[in-house]
Amino acid sequence: MNRRLFFQNIGKFATGLALPYFVLSCSEEEITELQYLEDQADPLIIRSLNPSVIVVGAGAAGMYAASWLKSKGAQVTVFESSDRRGGRVKGLSDFADFTVEAGAEYIHGHNSMLYQWAIAQGGQFVNYSPEDYYRLDGILRNEGQIISDPDVNAAWNFIDAMPYYTGNDITVTDHANAQNIASRVRHILQADLGNDWGTDNDTLSIKGIAQEDNAWTAGNNDYALRNKGYNDILDTQCANILPDILYNKKVVQISYTPGQMPQVQDQEGQWHTADAVILTVPLAILKNNTINFDPPLPSWKINAIQNIGMGPGMKIILRFQQRFWAENLRYITSDLLATVWWYTSKQRGNDHVLTAFVMGDNAAQLSNQGQAAVSTVLQELDLMYGNQVATNSFISSHIEDWGLNPHIGGAYSFPLVNGGGLASRKNLSKALYARLFFAGEATHFRGHNSTVHGALETGLLAAKAVWRAHGM
Repeated sequence: MNRRLFFQNIGKFATGLALPYFVLSCSEEEITELQYLEDQADPLIIRSLNPSVIVVGAGAAGMYAASWLKSKGAQVTVFESSDRRGGRVKGLSDFADFTVEAGAEYIHGHNSMLYQWAIAQGGQFVNYSPEDYYRLDGILRNEGQIISDPDVNAAWNFIDAMPYYTGNDITVTDHANAQNIASRVRHILQADLGNDWGTDNDTLSIKGIAQEDNAWTAGNNDYALRNKGYNDILDTQCANILPDILYNKKVVQISYTPGQMPQVQDQEGQWHTADAVILTVPLAILKNNTINFDPPLPSWKINAIQNIGMGPGMKIILRFQQRFWAENLRYITSDLLATVWWYTSKQRGNDHVLTAFVMGDNAAQLSNQGQAAVSTVLQELDLMYGNQVATNSFISSHIEDWGLNPHIGGAYSFPLVNGGGLASRKNLSKALYARLFFAGEATHFRGHNSTVHGALETGLLAAKAVWRAHGM
């Protein structure tokens, strides 16, 4: 498969410094993309050596867009609605004896700027010979114990064939029904497809994920940092912009009237003017109409927002007194509410930590339980391992419910049936009058959506488009 599965290859210890994936000059292909973003540019734009730019959102896309523009000489201010930077990158430094990632955790592929940054900053990765486990027919088994099961093989073949799907756009569930995939192994499809893409198979477009998979170019391995946190990578690379981030600065309105410099209004009613605005908020914020636009967004932009999905997603992270799971565990696929588990602390620290990674309806059900969700997933581990071993060994927990986060609103974007696929993402990325620009993982139209490195790529593209239109 071209596109990553979160757990397909956790990664190998990286050595050496690879060549940078991105350079500051533009390729012919990228110039074409920049020209696309500049469509219907305001004719009254005056180019400047140091244009002023407001970036809305201090997630990965916003931080890198701001950092790149500042390095070129632009006057940049970042408005962040929360009290922290990083967006869906969030490291917990006080939960265990290593940084536990409550948000993004893996670097997906070596052909990405994020991988290059990690290597350049001395990043080391988890490296061992892992084994995957599956709860099947009520019994937890390793991969070797189910490899001859015909229903399991049918599910795996279904997943492997996904990139080659060419039929009508239907949900993954409908396609699985047509292929007569047995109900006893449907949770394997949910773990490797629905959960991986941030939703349920009942809402996920099979044609959309095939298109995204075939556009993926980052590489097939996943890499888990073992000696530093994700935030450290971003902060080090974007250090020049950190003093320019304004926290608890929520943007409630953006005016981008042609012939005038764009303005943003904060929650206190103050207006701020710049030559250009880059909007990097998560898709759910756009869907929820949290920000008003003057003039209203054009219909094609609204359609793009509506035609891409984003739903609930969460991590439940548990620390235990002892390890009761296999030493070589990589991940567990479960038919219970906690769809996927992984061995979080492997080679990272001496504490014993597991993470439940849950999307879609299962995440919504656990979210509705509040803190009681911890008891629910502990009982599920007890069911799998017996003798209430998880409950008796439990020390502490952390729930990161991204769907309830008012600054995020969900996990990450995914393709909806008949939603237009990557074409809708391209419309979402398109600038308005070369005054209001868009970035963030949902705007990535080359298959790297739903990832941090994809968000960084969109931030760079938007920054270059701003500079091309406003800089000298």
